[in-house]
Amino acid sequence: EHDLPCGKMFIIANLGLSAGTKLNTEAKSGWKLTSDTGAFSAINGDIQSDEVKIEIDPGSQTPGDRHKMTLTGKVYLCSQEGHCSVKSFKRIIKLNIIDKTIATDITSINIGALF
Repeated sequence: EHDLPCGKMFIIANLGLSAGTKLNTEAKSGWKLTSDTGAFSAINGDIQSDEVKIEIDPGSQTPGDRHKMTLTGKVYLCSQEGHCSVKSFKRIIKLNIIDKTIATDITSINIGALF
């Protein structure tokens, strides 16, 4: 039996916004996750808070499979003084399928240094 459980896997990306910086609600911040092998469908979503929770369906993976996922995003921010800016980010996430479970080298992405 090498079927993975039908469970879900989550990648949590913490944006680490600096104090006094908030999302600009007038613009739509968003993220996109793609895989180098095409084993996972590209998914995307909106960024509505400092924490982005991405659900991945493991699908029909086999132990030993390795994937490289790329998380990109664009965040529209405003400071307390009203200065607004847009920041982009890109992170590579390595995904390893280990006997019925999925291990990633990263569960939290702190991109606070960008802001």
